[in-house]
Amino acid sequence: MFKCNFCEGVFRDKYNLNRHMLRKNACNPNIEDNLPKNSAFDGKNSAFDGKNSAFDGKNSAFDGKNSAFDVKNSAFCEKNKCKCIYCLNIFSSSRYKNKHELICRHNNETRILEIEMEIEPELPECNTECRFCNKKLFRSDALYKHIPICKEREIYHKQLLKQKEKNTFIGQQIINNNNQVTNNNNQTLNIYFNENTIPFGSKRLTDHITTEKLVEILRSSYKQYEKEQDYEIAGEILLRLEECLQEVPENRNYLIDEKSSIWSIKTDNGFKYIDKDKCMHSIVKENAGILCDKKEEINICNEQVLKNKTIAGAFIHEKQFRKKGLHYSPYGERKVNKIKNGLQIVNKNNECPF
Repeated sequence: MFKCNFCEGVFRDKYNLNRHMLRKNACNPNIEDNLPKNSAFDGKNSAFDGKNSAFDGKNSAFDGKNSAFDVKNSAFCEKNKCKCIYCLNIFSSSRYKNKHELICRHNNETRILEIEMEIEPELPECNTECRFCNKKLFRSDALYKHIPICKEREIYHKQLLKQKEKNTFIGQQIINNNNQVTNNNNQTLNIYFNENTIPFGSKRLTDHITTEKLVEILRSSYKQYEKEQDYEIAGEILLRLEECLQEVPENRNYLIDEKSSIWSIKTDNGFKYIDKDKCMHSIVKENAGILCDKKEEINICNEQVLKNKTIAGAFIHEKQFRKKGLHYSPYGERKVNKIKNGLQIVNKNNECPF
């Protein structure tokens, strides 16, 4: 995928990006700087200038809040309306997007199932590469014929169906537990959070974690694994950071139950039950975001740490964890499960007694 640095539009091919940049009405915001000073559109001498302009200020038909071209109300600012739900490609208008979706080569039963489960796929840059088995074909029509019979796609589709059934079952359990809590208001629940506990999903306190402590976490995680195990090191860094976050009582905003697939989390109004995988997914994304935001400070504190190829590779994985959470599993579910098990061990709260 190629991204325009000015309008943030995303294009699948570099040819399309170049064509976009060379169009007549360029999206470059600095293009006005290239106009001559004596231009009819320039400054004080412009017919469109200042207070006397028909396009000026409060009386303008194109002004402010009432304008059909207002930033907040503009259809061009709502990129999701012009994004293909199958290939995630962005179009200039919903008309072209709707026309494309009818013939999009990623429109298949597996992608539809991913949409239902809110899974964002990782699509290859090559237009003729199968995203399931990474097989490269010569033509796009050959890819269209290959996908329905791809064995890797069939295996992945079965895994999605199992996960969907599991999510449905867990969702029903959560509804039943929440109803039980609602119906038993007179009973005392043994689930307690600190009065100042930060609600789950909000940013937790990180002031007590110094840059030197982060450098120590990176080094200790690096020593625990081999040099080529950058993915495992990235997971270990997340776990050690969670240990540091748990040192502050206000950060302990979730309670685990090893015997159940449902955990309880702190909310603004008390607590509620959620699927433990969703809980760990949010924790991984939050911790990876903290590490990515602190990267520059770590580099200033100790330049040698990030020059290490293995740790640099681990930070590449951290960026993916920040975007995809536990859905990022380039080496299979076994290594992801190791991170999940580590999060259960790290948590310092008592087991949730529901």
